[in-house]
Amino acid sequence: MSNIMQRLKEETAQAHRETEQFSRGEEIMSRRLNKAGYIDILLKNYQLHQHFEPALLAMEGLNNLFAGQLKERMRTESLQADLRAMNAEYQSFEGELPLPQSIAQALGCMYVLEGSTLGGAVILRQLQQIPVINEFAAFSFYGFYGKELGKKWQEFGGILTNFAQDAAKEEEVVAFAKTTFEAARAIFSQTIERVES
Repeated sequence: MSNIMQRLKEETAQAHRETEQFSRGEEIMSRRLNKAGYIDILLKNYQLHQHFEPALLAMEGLNNLFAGQLKERMRTESLQADLRAMNAEYQSFEGELPLPQSIAQALGCMYVLEGSTLGGAVILRQLQQIPVINEFAAFSFYGFYGKELGKKWQEFGGILTNFAQDAAKEEEVVAFAKTTFEAARAIFSQTIERVES
């Protein structure tokens, strides 16, 4: 693992744990999650991605780092598909959240969003064992990369490592990764009043 990737893992570990307190992990792993709980998780992930992904796509120069394939990493549409399959409306987050203002900040943000795909593979296996959720087959988000998951994470790590070659860029990446976790915690800790369509 590269230095920047190791540093990000270590320095965001606490923020990661704090965010996970609100992600229904215990319900998922014990397979007690119900339909309403799954919709709640999907909605909050939708709000997170729907906030950050347009800014990532609009960030000048970022797509070039990903060889013109940045859009293939965006998951808002997969969340919309899952919410439709679950007969749920999607709603935007109502509070104020930061947005990345540089490529370094965008990569810090992507570290959090891309990193969530790794845990997503573990979550998917549990969700598929919960009959009241599995019947909807709404797994576009959690199964996003499929068998390409490991490869995509390695590619991201390589791109980030190549970019963050100087201390100033590295600091900016790490700082905004922490900021992104704070935004995720703000979203996941909210109580959503949900309306079924």
